[in-house]
Amino acid sequence: MIPVQNIYYMLSYAFQALQTQTYKNLATENFHNTAELCAAILDKGVSTQLKRGLGRDYVPKSESLSTLQGKLNISQSIKTQALLKKQMICTYDEFSTNTPFNQIIKSTILLLLKANITNTRKKSAESFIIFFRCRRNRLAFRKLEPTL
Repeated sequence: MIPVQNIYYMLSYAFQALQTQTYKNLATENFHNTAELCAAILDKGVSTQLKRGLGRDYVPKSESLSTLQGKLNISQSIKTQALLKKQMICTYDEFSTNTPFNQIIKSTILLLLKANITNTRKKSAESFIIFFRCRRNRLAFRKLEPTL
């Protein structure tokens, strides 16, 4: 079995972000399992990210509206007979925090809440979850493009 301390050093090597001063004190902590280590790293990272603000991006949205917004989708409006209800199907981009990266962070926090971690880490994770109002999308992991 690999000691949890070694996993921290492997993560540090793999992700240079863990080399910053914010994460340095994690190297001296003793963790009972890897979930505890991941919760500590996520705790530091999410608190830093929340201070800067959650990432936002334009998310495509399509819905039935009574006023025109974005592009009018005529074929979809005819198929759904939205015109009979004096509405039209519009497709537009919404500037939102409901991005794949935020969905992944929220999913990770929810998974860590189910894991075997200390109550203080669970309370910290629960306090972060209110900032992530985005819907979780099961396909979010598949849509991500690897960045180097």
